[in-house]
Amino acid sequence: ERYARVEEQRAAAAKAEEEAKAQAAAEAERQKAEAAERKKQKERIAKALRKQRARLRNIVKDNGGACTEDECEKLCSQLNFDQLEGLCSDLEAVIAAKGAG
Repeated sequence: ERYARVEEQRAAAAKAEEEAKAQAAAEAERQKAEAAERKKQKERIAKALRKQRARLRNIVKDNGGACTEDECEKLCSQLNFDQLEGLCSDLEAVIAAKGAG
C-alpha cells in the first residue's frame, strides 16, 4: 500500500512536470507569435510611411519644386504618418482647387 502511494505521488509529480513544460512551451510560442505580429505591424507602418513620403516628393516635384529634395526629406522625417498623410491630402486639395479655378 505504501508502495502504491509512492508510485501515485511519482506519477502525479511527473504529470505536473509535463503540464508545466507544456505551459512553458505554449507561453514561448505565444510570445514568439506576438513578436512576429509586432514585426509585421512595424513593417506595414514603415511601408505606408514610405508611400506617403514618395507621395509628398511627387507632389512637390510635379508642382514647381516648392522645396529641395533634402528639405522635403527633412520635413518627412519630422512628421508622423498621420501628419504626413494630412499634409499630402491638403496639398493635393489646394492644387486641385487652383487647377479648377
